[in-house]
Amino acid sequence: MASNNTEEAKIEEHKRKLFIQHLSSETTEQSLRRYFSDYAIDWAAIPKIDKGHSRLHGIVTFANKASVDAVMKKRDHRIDGKEVFIHRSVPNQGSSLKNNCGIQQLIVSISNNRTLTGTAIQEYFKAYGTIVRIDCSNDGKDWTIDFDYYDSVDRILLDCPHCIGDVDVEVKKGNRRSLMQEKTTITESIPRKSSLKQVKMKLNALHLDTRRTATLGDQLKKYLLNTFDRAFGYPGHHPWTLDDLECRLKSILHLLIPVEPKLDAVDGIIQELISISDPSTVTSTVMDNVYDEKFEKASQTFYQAKKHFIDSGRNQYEWSYGCCTWIHHPQKSINECYNDDILTYHSSRGRTTTTYSIIVRCLAKCSEEGRVIALSISSDVNGRTIEIPIGEYSTAQDYHKDVVELFQVELKNLLLAVYIERTSLIPGS
Repeated sequence: MASNNTEEAKIEEHKRKLFIQHLSSETTEQSLRRYFSDYAIDWAAIPKIDKGHSRLHGIVTFANKASVDAVMKKRDHRIDGKEVFIHRSVPNQGSSLKNNCGIQQLIVSISNNRTLTGTAIQEYFKAYGTIVRIDCSNDGKDWTIDFDYYDSVDRILLDCPHCIGDVDVEVKKGNRRSLMQEKTTITESIPRKSSLKQVKMKLNALHLDTRRTATLGDQLKKYLLNTFDRAFGYPGHHPWTLDDLECRLKSILHLLIPVEPKLDAVDGIIQELISISDPSTVTSTVMDNVYDEKFEKASQTFYQAKKHFIDSGRNQYEWSYGCCTWIHHPQKSINECYNDDILTYHSSRGRTTTTYSIIVRCLAKCSEEGRVIALSISSDVNGRTIEIPIGEYSTAQDYHKDVVELFQVELKNLLLAVYIERTSLIPGS
């Protein structure tokens, strides 16, 4: 009995503990306490190596598990100006901490000749976070679950043992790379070593001339050092493609060495953006695939819906863009596209003018066979995405009128949901 109590006490302590990796060499124990000052802390430390140098990771034990949960809900953290990686303390992982953190895949095994359905598995584990995919093997005895956040897997392991109905299940962390590899089959991604030669070729193709500015080399070095962990699949992030890398390097080059003098100041850039913002001059484009015609139809429908919203006596509103040029993310499904636009509201009372802007995303997802398309709108608030469905339509039907009418209704519902979410964080609301 005493042994069981001791083990339970150890687990409870793990549930109150966080590890912070990739700290700045300037970060101290006081820095950690200051960063987490909103929560009660029992203990904090930054281990040292020989000669007193920091190991660049820290450990914090909080007064309660609720504090850990609150910290982990915020997925991005910067301490002393440096992005850090934070994760829970999960014991008995079978290998080094370095190799086991940031894994988003869970392996579920069922013994004693018992089986479970996919629905039962999903219903049980969805309480821990958003499930991206579930796969089954061994006649329903082994399951692989991919989450969108590694913290979901850590929480599940800390909550062991697990029993679904009357079936006991064993859980362990899965493969770090499997989900990423599947999502990058459409376009070439950057592996850690094998494509270094290709990366150099991409850099040389940009014809960077560091002699033209004394700071260009330093700026590029700082940029690459800060972001290459993400490019190569930093825990919780998808690896970049070579095209992503080239695009970002070009952006820095154009900012440091303007192609035209008129693009050397904010005002000049805004004026040029205005000059190319006429929706009539922009055509909808997606990847060259079998869904082109379906997405083009959805694009025109969203354009008319946004235009109708403004034309319906809402002179105090304006869209920043107005049309709907689809963007396809290389690591999303090939039959999903989105478009971001900014809706701005203007209100004048006397000499006071108030403006409020919100990003509204239009989304379209076509079924694999291309027969059905689902349309929706969304917006991000408090780190969460609120998505409101407009409807599912046969790609063969004329759904234009229906969407134009529903768009205004669902846009109101989206704004209301954003308002409710934001007010939930106001004390006393």
